[in-house]
Amino acid sequence: FRYSPAPRTQDATGQARPLSKGKEFNDIILAGGEDAEAILVFASHHLLELSVVNAVTAVHRLAKCPAATRKDPRLTALLDRVRYMFQTSVPKEATQGHAWNFHVDTRALTNVAWAQAKMQLRDPTMLQYISEEVAARVKQCTAQQIANCAWAFATLGLKHTRLLTALTREAVGRIAEFSPQNLMCTCRCYELLRRSPPAVSANFRHSISPSWPGRWRPWASGANR
Repeated sequence: FRYSPAPRTQDATGQARPLSKGKEFNDIILAGGEDAEAILVFASHHLLELSVVNAVTAVHRLAKCPAATRKDPRLTALLDRVRYMFQTSVPKEATQGHAWNFHVDTRALTNVAWAQAKMQLRDPTMLQYISEEVAARVKQCTAQQIANCAWAFATLGLKHTRLLTALTREAVGRIAEFSPQNLMCTCRCYELLRRSPPAVSANFRHSISPSWPGRWRPWASGANR
């Protein structure tokens, strides 16, 4: 990949930065397709210049690359950078203004969760952060994001009860927004919760099962186990 700097301007801090570097970087990463080596070379070379969107896009793309290896030190460095940006994101409210160092939205959170599951990676610190943030902001998630996150945590076998409960309840309330595939992905986290300790599972079924529409209700209540 080649990167040709755009004309320079000044940001809010007075530092000179190329215009639209983030978009240019994203276009370059996306142009890499399934070429894991090209994406890793570019991401590692520009690691400290990547925005959250750039870094997450690279991770998401690498998860789709058959040649991507989870043992590559450049992937480890990229994931470390993503974790740092997630954890130092100051902010849940846009009113924080410039104090919002890194904008981490629900798409970024759920895409990284999906990528970790796809590559069978388990970064406990990052996944815990994603779990807490998505549970708190689940109403901001699209149906696709809910399904991706549910699939990821279920695939990794992570019983983050608060997150999985939040995802399933949100899905129930917005069932019309879900495609059959998204609904099935979300059902995986519900199935994981059904296999939780009896007290958790029973309480969850009691609060959620009556809300499942039509043909899903017997399955949700445990009748089809």
